[in-house]
Amino acid sequence: MRDELKVLSVTSVLMLLLALGSMPYGYYILLKIAVCATSILMALRLKIAGANKLALAAWAFAALYNPIVRVPFGKDTWSVINLLTIAAIWLAYRKARIPDAEKS
Repeated sequence: MRDELKVLSVTSVLMLLLALGSMPYGYYILLKIAVCATSILMALRLKIAGANKLALAAWAFAALYNPIVRVPFGKDTWSVINLLTIAAIWLAYRKARIPDAEKS
């Protein structure tokens, strides 16, 4: 079975990189949905892995990127946040992934 977290993480990172350019408004809504979903799954996996501080950070990213409540930052601020999010996703994925021996 494919690792859903890997697929969501890679998709979110690629979308965050594209968001550094100029995209239509609808793209940013889709980006928020993808990153929020990735962050929620990441938080759950990190909790299982015992990485509680990283899980809390993942929940914070889920809240920041939630598609329901708009967080009013400017484009420059969002660009910095997007870059930090890419680094956080990479770090959290390395901590939360399931080793091959434990996959069913």
